[in-house]
Amino acid sequence: MKSTRTRIEEMKNMVDVQQSSFKAIVEKEAEWSRMYSYLPLICPVSVTIQRGDGLKFREVHPVLGTSQWHHGQDFSAPYGTEVFATGNGRVIESGWNGGGFGNYVVIDHGYGYQSTYGHLSSIKVTRGTEVKRGDLIGLTGSSGVSSGPHLHYQIDFYGRHQNPLHFFNDDLSKDEYFEMISLLTSSKKF
Repeated sequence: MKSTRTRIEEMKNMVDVQQSSFKAIVEKEAEWSRMYSYLPLICPVSVTIQRGDGLKFREVHPVLGTSQWHHGQDFSAPYGTEVFATGNGRVIESGWNGGGFGNYVVIDHGYGYQSTYGHLSSIKVTRGTEVKRGDLIGLTGSSGVSSGPHLHYQIDFYGRHQNPLHFFNDDLSKDEYFEMISLLTSSKKF
């Protein structure tokens, strides 16, 4: 039969293992909470009208008249509508893009994610600015290659284009999310 002292030592060792495991769980939860705040999970504008259905091939570009991929989601919005950062991060590009976006902002969210906001009428952040989810970063417009005021929004994960529609459920109820998907897939192509 084991001595009381031996049994107490075994129990103490078991408690130490449990404490280490609990500490690791708490640390992992803090890391995941931090990561969650950086992921681009909210809609960048407070409008209900979106055009198109996210990442897709356009048979005819509305301005250029050519066939090409559209790598984001377009949001119809009145000129000057506020545009918000969709997750915490650092602004890595801010200014004019002659390739089509006009005035634009790119935010690096870490963890492989970047978000791009194009066709802005006004930019409210500069390169190097640290932003939080929901911070004002610009105003919608029609700069660059554009057929009217709107926001072009795209998400890249390690340089690969992602469908932004897959990220919009954080600030929507289940019914609102599916209603948005239904509206987008039945709307006139932009």
